[in-house]
Amino acid sequence: METSDYLWHLNAKIEWKYLWGRLSDGRFFHYVEFRKGDEWFRHYSLDGKFYEDEISNLSGFGFKTPQFDLQLVPQCEPIVHNTKTRNYYSIPHLTGTSRYNDNVAEAWYDQEWDFTAPHAGSDWEWFSLKLNCGMSIVAYNREEDKYCDFNMGDKTVQSEFLYDYPKHFYINALGSYLTLEPFDREVIFRPKHGRPYSETPFKIVAKGAIIGIGVRERTYKENN
Repeated sequence: METSDYLWHLNAKIEWKYLWGRLSDGRFFHYVEFRKGDEWFRHYSLDGKFYEDEISNLSGFGFKTPQFDLQLVPQCEPIVHNTKTRNYYSIPHLTGTSRYNDNVAEAWYDQEWDFTAPHAGSDWEWFSLKLNCGMSIVAYNREEDKYCDFNMGDKTVQSEFLYDYPKHFYINALGSYLTLEPFDREVIFRPKHGRPYSETPFKIVAKGAIIGIGVRERTYKENN
């Protein structure tokens, strides 16, 4: 993946860039920039509180808010997902520091763009799960479009998966369950632009031990 792919694809009908992670003081954060046609919007959360105002553009892998100013550096190569209809890749391992305080951040980056304006009028779920062993898992769940990629080092494998909200996530190729335990209740955000959606951070548990962290995003139909 060339560096130019980190830039906006202005001929795409829909595109977003997405960062999530944890600060060294334990707080969870996420940052989103979204573009649909000529309309842009940005929002972020910190420890479950949602903000839309007073935020800067994503610059490289850094952004600035009144709460923190993060500059992040990728620590691995992008993972390109074979979704058939969309251009989508993840960088599951970034680290960085904040200029406002001594916080160090561990983060995940996604970028996706499409020329057909996907997801219109439907509910969908997306998961990014990062295990302490270095494995990253991306899963997308929608009626007519469902996939799961898991990656370890330079190898990415696709697999079928089963999901029983809110607890069990079974990846066929691994042959085992991951237990997803929310840090907090699901909160539905209603931004000024775009459809209602929720962000839920999870701890990932296996055999009673926390083995990683992840995020479930769900986007709702307009009438929810």
